[in-house]
Amino acid sequence: MENKFEKTIWTQADFPQMGWHDCSIYAIQLADTVDLDIDYILKWVIEEESRSYNFWVAPATLRFNDARNLRINIDLEFVNGLEIAKIDQKILNQTEYEYLIETQEGTIELIASGFTQTCRKPPVLKSQQCLSEEERGGYL
Repeated sequence: MENKFEKTIWTQADFPQMGWHDCSIYAIQLADTVDLDIDYILKWVIEEESRSYNFWVAPATLRFNDARNLRINIDLEFVNGLEIAKIDQKILNQTEYEYLIETQEGTIELIASGFTQTCRKPPVLKSQQCLSEEERGGYL
């Protein structure tokens, strides 16, 4: 199956069409921005015969701009990675949003002026929802 995804950069305007369910988080980088190194699942594809799923997945950086009020509440009994359940957004005013990133292991909350998500490599079709380190080209 051919990669037909042309879009590689998403912004705040794309939020209503995006979803992060089951996306793995590999790293969190903190500066004036909060960057999440993720495997972004662009599309779930069902195989009709087997009724199993394949996934178009690409390594991506999800950057929250002008971030502040960061709260991380994660409970890892052992390190096996973080997986996003969903991301919610609440409009605070004309220039700020509150984000709640729910993972299977806890929550990440922050206030930011918006986000940019950039795919760092083209997506590949996988039977799993995550990429190997080699497929990702490393981490942040």
